[in-house]
Amino acid sequence: MSTARSVAQHVLVLAVRKWVAAAARGVVKCYAQDPSYTAVDKRLLRNKGVTVLEDPRGFLEVDDDSVVISISPTVPVRQIVADIARPMVLIWDRGVEVEEEAVLCTDPVSKRVEEMMKDYIELPWSPKAGSFDMLAVYVRKDTYQGEA
Repeated sequence: MSTARSVAQHVLVLAVRKWVAAAARGVVKCYAQDPSYTAVDKRLLRNKGVTVLEDPRGFLEVDDDSVVISISPTVPVRQIVADIARPMVLIWDRGVEVEEEAVLCTDPVSKRVEEMMKDYIELPWSPKAGSFDMLAVYVRKDTYQGEA
């Protein structure tokens, strides 16, 4: 998996961890899971303090205090997360409406996901074109302290 795209994703994860740790004034556990990780990927992540988990262990770590980052998944991450928790922050691809091209999407927005998303606000996010231009950042309303 060691590509420019995966490196950019890992840099994003480390930056988000730093931001959350500063806000929480403490150490933040960081987990990563991807079936395509190579031995090099795993070693690099571990050297940065990221615990690499095997499938499906990553989902078992998700709780209401989590920050979930999911970029172009090959499984229905949104639907699984909607069934198990209401994470504090969600950073993932913008949703595909149920009626639209969901058949072409491995992580479509379902009615359960739509219901969960009523509890979130979308934060402004304007990365330059590239790896993250399709991402959205959502914060659970009961934890957000800024202006929407």
